[in-house]
Amino acid sequence: MRKKTLVLFSIILCLCCSIAFKGLSQDTVVMDSIYHVAISYADMDEDSMLYFDGILTKNYFDEDNYPIYHYRILGIYQDIHMATDSATYYFLKSIQIAEQHNNQDALSAVYVDLGGLYIKNKAYSIARDYFQKALSISQLIKNKTRISSCYNNLGILFRKQKMYDSAIAYYDKSLAIKQELKSVNGIMNVNTNIGSLYVEKGMPEKALPYFTANLEIKIANGINRKQLFSDYANIASAYIRLKNYRMFKAYIDTATQINQAFPTSSNLLALKNIWTGYYEELEDYKHAFIHLREQNIFQDSLMNYEAINTTTKMMEKYSANKREMDNKLLVSALNQQKLIQRYWIFAFSCLVLILSILIYFLFQRNKKNKMLQQLNQEIMTQHAMLEELNEEKNALISIVSHDLSNPFANIKLWNSVLATNTEGLDEDQVKAIHRIAQGIESGETMIKQILDVEKLYAKDGQALTFERINIIGELQKLIAEYTNKSTEKNTQIRSLFSVDPIFISTNKTYFIRIIENLLSNTFKYSMVGKQVFVNVKQEKNKVILILKDEGLEIAEEHLQMIFSKYGSINHRPSAGEQSTALSLSIVKRLADELGVIMEIKTSKENGNTIVLFFPCE
Repeated sequence: MRKKTLVLFSIILCLCCSIAFKGLSQDTVVMDSIYHVAISYADMDEDSMLYFDGILTKNYFDEDNYPIYHYRILGIYQDIHMATDSATYYFLKSIQIAEQHNNQDALSAVYVDLGGLYIKNKAYSIARDYFQKALSISQLIKNKTRISSCYNNLGILFRKQKMYDSAIAYYDKSLAIKQELKSVNGIMNVNTNIGSLYVEKGMPEKALPYFTANLEIKIANGINRKQLFSDYANIASAYIRLKNYRMFKAYIDTATQINQAFPTSSNLLALKNIWTGYYEELEDYKHAFIHLREQNIFQDSLMNYEAINTTTKMMEKYSANKREMDNKLLVSALNQQKLIQRYWIFAFSCLVLILSILIYFLFQRNKKNKMLQQLNQEIMTQHAMLEELNEEKNALISIVSHDLSNPFANIKLWNSVLATNTEGLDEDQVKAIHRIAQGIESGETMIKQILDVEKLYAKDGQALTFERINIIGELQKLIAEYTNKSTEKNTQIRSLFSVDPIFISTNKTYFIRIIENLLSNTFKYSMVGKQVFVNVKQEKNKVILILKDEGLEIAEEHLQMIFSKYGSINHRPSAGEQSTALSLSIVKRLADELGVIMEIKTSKENGNTIVLFFPCE
């Protein structure tokens, strides 16, 4: 009873504030207050909507409008309890009465309710018709708040149908009105919808500004730090999709700190789910499985806790009914004593039963906590073993590569001696000397690239120094160096970009290594007598670098491993050059460090195209 009284007070307070400051009709304010405040109390009885219907609607609505909102509340109640047929009946009844009394504001509200009901049942065309009707009425009566809500609901509808462009258009309209009305909560709600749409669409780079905007709004408005968890979690998830793991770790660490300061079950489950997705993105399925298992175990423990709450609630209801029956039976003096004794005994038995159930579930919970602790210890031990093995592997590769360098140096020395004095040697012997020199150069290149790859992975997490460079100027220098090499295979390199400078903020050393490796790889696999194209484009927030050759198509099954460490494909350089299959792995690693997104396209007709997306300075 105290909870219902508290909520009743909250609704009345909302009514006063809304009528005073928003200028909305009293009917709209009352209805919105009943719905939003009642369902916000998760621990209320299931009939809370009906309870407030009985108290508020009769007191705040006149004789004509009372049936409209009465049937609407009944429809919302049935909708919450998944009774679609009953909900539809009450909503249509409300519409019928609203039309008789020409209550356009109430009519548009019920149309929105019906649209939401049909979305749940995937009847999207019917839902769209009701939202359009609600929008037309809201525009006619110039209710901007309702217009914005209609646009937002239409955005949700089109998102459900995977019609993302239409959804974005309506979300933008809703957001513009929210910004005009300076509705902070409304702006954040639409931002979250738009960001979630772009993540679902596979465009996390577009989702990120909306999630970041929500975080900035909350910080600027001094919102409690506890409320920032979802924003940091959303941003962290977006950076997973962007493969920017350094930024991901920064935001997920902040989200974890917030959850540690203000722990909730839902936030902890969200963290475990994000970590599962992170390791799946890294293709580290072992750790992904571990986090997924922890998530399932924690969900099971929550289900046990909810079962205890449900049992307690049922017993509270029973006790309330028992007391009511006791009051009636007290009228009969003859049976009073017997009834009191009987119910006390029954109540004591129920109490013993509840305590027994509580003890059982607490025991089970402690048992699962111990299992979680053991699993955590095993994970930590295995993690330490993996780090030790990785260090041994890196040391072994370094030693072997270093030891191989000495024999190559000796062979190179003696071969150079032979090359300086070729008198008396026939043509085949001279060719053999040249082939030995080529083999030495290939071996040394392979050793250098292996060491480069291991050094790059060993430097994971170290800070880079960024500087402002002219990407056009650097490309012109690198292309000039490779122009002479291209004549060996009669391959032409064509620059399609203008000479106007374009500036980016990046690490110059890493940038040059990326372009050198890509140009080298492109020339190796280009067909003799073909062309290589280089182009640069600048868009709103990114610079796009495109390298295209006219080589052979790469098979679909090999595209998955083309950037992997020590991965290889079935193609060979077109002129018999040596290839270690490491250059693209180095490029991918360097690009990830710079926050550069890479794409590769291949086709039989157009050859192979590598696209790099650099963020603007």
